[in-house]
Amino acid sequence: MQKSLKSQAADLDMAPSTLSRKLNPAEGDTQRLNCDDLEAWLASTGDASAVIGYLAAKYMDNDIARKARVLSKVEGMLPDLLAAIEAMKAGT
Repeated sequence: MQKSLKSQAADLDMAPSTLSRKLNPAEGDTQRLNCDDLEAWLASTGDASAVIGYLAAKYMDNDIARKARVLSKVEGMLPDLLAAIEAMKAGT
């Protein structure tokens, strides 16, 4: 179950409005999420996968990596696709 923003803010010892501003800063906002805040927030939520995925996509992604990822997904789907084709052929 996902913690509420209020619970997360309490874990970080800050007001919910401050945490909200740090997670969604407006242009020119002085409230920034620093590394200590990020680590505490990840510990509070218990879910680092979304942050890791975001950072990987933003800083490590390129055309070669995207192509490899898509190819890997398609290769993983191949057995199911071939089985579905055979089932469709057998049904006709």
